[in-house]
Amino acid sequence: MASSWEILKASARILRSRKELTMFPVLSGCTLGILTIALGVLVVSIPALRDSTAGLIIVVAVFYFLGAYVLTFWQAALISQADVTLDGGDPSVASGIARATRAGVRLAPWTAIVATVSYLLDVAERRLPQLNIVLDMAWNVTSFQVLPMMVLEDESVPGAVRRAREAFREVWGRNILGVASTGLISLVPAVPGAVLIWLALTELDGAMIVVVALIGILFIAAGAVIASALKGIYQTVLHHYLVDRRMPEAFGGIDGSQLVRTRRSATA
Repeated sequence: MASSWEILKASARILRSRKELTMFPVLSGCTLGILTIALGVLVVSIPALRDSTAGLIIVVAVFYFLGAYVLTFWQAALISQADVTLDGGDPSVASGIARATRAGVRLAPWTAIVATVSYLLDVAERRLPQLNIVLDMAWNVTSFQVLPMMVLEDESVPGAVRRAREAFREVWGRNILGVASTGLISLVPAVPGAVLIWLALTELDGAMIVVVALIGILFIAAGAVIASALKGIYQTVLHHYLVDRRMPEAFGGIDGSQLVRTRRSATA
């Protein structure tokens, strides 16, 4: 548990010194926004589409896949540049796009898997909200190393899934703390953001509603950006240790051996 927490804190220090890594979640959000607008325009501009349930389902499904692909693509770009940073290089958006584009075709089937699992988890959340938390955590932990394997090792989806499964067998249960924390971090600014939005809608009037609500939305967006960037760095650090059995230089003071099972602990 201590090593996971130390890695998370060191990841935060890297993010503070390499703020350009936050550009990838920002660009991901912007791209999703453009897709959402495009979907709205398409539905509004084609009346026949609104009257066709089958057609509307197909269009929404296509945009759902494209949205999942956007998230996967920009996370792949972030991981590639987190890797450059950990190796002492200078990350850039252009290099991240180029690296993710190189894996573009291979990302498509993984995106389809992610989109399908996400949809099933959404269904589970509506029917079994308590169980969904466990299922969502299990999925995030078991799939945590698939994308780094695809981007940094040029693995296919089956190869990446196999290697990620092998890596998961080694990763201590305590490492769940690090996986979960990258998501929980987004709650730090999200809570005051939600409070500001609530105040704007219930206590204010006039132009102040828009101003305060926008500030609240910015708080929530900032939390999502920071959490996504930290997740990419954390994924990459863990990948380095699982593949090379050494921590990157910036994490040299952390005992990485606590992150994986030794033969003795695995049989204990």
